Amino acid sequence: MAGAIASRMSFSSLKRKQPKTFTVRIVTMDAEMEFNCEMKWKGKDLFDLVCRTLGLRETWFFGLQYTIKDTVAWLKMDKKVLDHDVSKEEPVTFHFLAKFYPENAEEELVQEITQHLFFLQVKKQILDEKIYCPPEASVLLASYAVQAKYGDYDPSVHKRGFLAQEELLPKRVINLYQMTPEMWEERITAWYAEHRGRARDEAEMEYLKIAQDLEMYGVNYFAIRGGRLFNGSMEKKRRGRREGLIVSFSIFGLQLDRRFLFYIYDNLIIIVPPHPQRYLSKTPP
Repeated sequence: MAGAIASRMSFSSLKRKQPKTFTVRIVTMDAEMEFNCEMKWKGKDLFDLVCRTLGLRETWFFGLQYTIKDTVAWLKMDKKVLDHDVSKEEPVTFHFLAKFYPENAEEELVQEITQHLFFLQVKKQILDEKIYCPPEASVLLASYAVQAKYGDYDPSVHKRGFLAQEELLPKRVINLYQMTPEMWEERITAWYAEHRGRARDEAEMEYLKIAQDLEMYGVNYFAIRGGRLFNGSMEKKRRGRREGLIVSFSIFGLQLDRRFLFYIYDNLIIIVPPHPQRYLSKTPP
């Protein structure tokens, strides 16, 4: 009898000591995960759990990003997760993204998972036109993306139209030339056929080696207005375009640059380098 009472008391005690938790959703470039986190957890506790789950050792490149009131911010490692200005609705969503970019991807990225996450993120930034990419380079990059996904080109398997559902080129590049989707596929496939023998990780690395030389690779831009940063633009119209003072943060530090032009396209601010004409040609790539 006494043993049964002691057992019930022990069970009740354990039940009371269970920590309170909340649910988070982690979105990577190719997957989603959910975790139960203790209320007392700091950013580092959650970040370390995500890295262990992914098998990622090169953790210093990455961070957990969240959005609040149309503004993005990074989770601080030494601050409690729930002390951040995050949504109180569960699951609380964070995006696992590269925060810092290597100057030389081939030398600095060791793990295949690190390389793959960088490839997916940089590819998306190019397609979303957050990284400006000239037409010729866009086609070459697209061919490496196809090699990474489909492996070696086989004309008996990769028949006309096999890229019809793929998003491979920035819309800006497509709109520059009067070319049909079939014509673009033909251009990309011509390069793709030359990459025979490259494994997925090799094709992804070739992609990154080209992308890292683009002017806006690894740069985060913020416009200035009224002496403070905001997610808009200090702009004045001139000849149908807009220009303003841009603050850029990159692996090379902080820069102020008035030379950049930007265009509003589908509610997206597209930043263009100082001399875009040097990247453009009148003939298709």
